[in-house]
Amino acid sequence: MKTILLIILMLFIAVNALPAQYDKDLLYKNISEKYKNPKSLILKFKLKEMNVNGTIHAAAGNKYILDLSDRIIVSNGETIWNYDKFKNSVMISTFESLSSASLEKFFFEILVKYYPVKVSKENSSNKRPAYLMLLEPAKPSDAIEGVKQIKLWASVKSLDIVSLAIISNSQTQTFDIEKIEINPKSLPSFSFTAPKDAKIIDLR
Repeated sequence: MKTILLIILMLFIAVNALPAQYDKDLLYKNISEKYKNPKSLILKFKLKEMNVNGTIHAAAGNKYILDLSDRIIVSNGETIWNYDKFKNSVMISTFESLSSASLEKFFFEILVKYYPVKVSKENSSNKRPAYLMLLEPAKPSDAIEGVKQIKLWASVKSLDIVSLAIISNSQTQTFDIEKIEINPKSLPSFSFTAPKDAKIIDLR
């Protein structure tokens, strides 16, 4: 009997000795507090599925500049300019026609509207020690832009987000985050002027 009680006591101590951040609700609270309600941000990332590096400057109101190796995409919240650097052509369209789940939308909308399902310890894709947290909407009809699930890797040491996987019915986008700056002191203008000799395709 004493042996059984001792085993139960040891199990109780072991469970309660887990770090507080390992609790999924507390971990989610701490991460969302760190990143909640940003007015603007700068992100440097690598999109693993395409092996592409990029930078996003973004502000609330669907304003962003996405700079990739082959193109620049700019939105002022109403109009989108998609400039192909190699073809020297720019396609202009309304924001609604290209609205989709994206990296900056995670920080502005998704993080505070999805909920933790489970958490574990797992190295991120760039081999950093991390907590892996699975986020889902409260119910399927609450999914934003078809995003049914988010995998979030946060540094064990700092709780900085180091990787994100945005999972929808049609695709998975995995981002390794190199830098996150919340509410930077300055941002570029969210507008685009095409080079004089660029081909312009206006779809508005």
